[in-house]
Amino acid sequence: MIRNLFTTILMFISVDAYADIENWYFTLNAGGADITNPSDVETVISNAENTYGTDRASVSVDFGFYWPILDNSLLLGLAGNNSADSVNTQLGTNVIRHSAILTGVSVIKYLSPEIGNGIFFRGDIGSASSRYTLLNNTFALENGSGSGILLGVGYGFKVSNESRLVLSLNTINIMINGDEYSSTQFMIGGLW
Repeated sequence: MIRNLFTTILMFISVDAYADIENWYFTLNAGGADITNPSDVETVISNAENTYGTDRASVSVDFGFYWPILDNSLLLGLAGNNSADSVNTQLGTNVIRHSAILTGVSVIKYLSPEIGNGIFFRGDIGSASSRYTLLNNTFALENGSGSGILLGVGYGFKVSNESRLVLSLNTINIMINGDEYSSTQFMIGGLW
């Protein structure tokens, strides 16, 4: 009887160990960023920070739509990543925000035989843009456009058959009008 109970438990665990393979996936991630801006951009942000007695925050947001290809561990998709420096007054009023945005083709490869479970590597390539937003979104200025790449590594945890918790570390390099923007990001998110 104990042997049958043990066998039943093992069968339940092994059946539940693999998540359902979907036709497509959506990912949304957010976290902190260590951003390196060109000197002229950094000067504008630092001047705003020093002039208004403000707080500065560097954040990143990432989203993507993916489709499984070839096997159950490889995803191909379209993704967008935004690294932003934001300077706000003590009352929460935004003085300036500078965003470096990368949108393009993305590939995620899981080392396990299952999408969303275990170690993965990510690579993106695409077009990039840079944008200033001033005084609580009352004025916006495009700084230009260019190209960029993202390289990442992470780990996915299965939460349910349809949901995974994802931790990732990304590095991004963007070239716009001869200026280089870079960002290292630690992100927490999900894959559905």
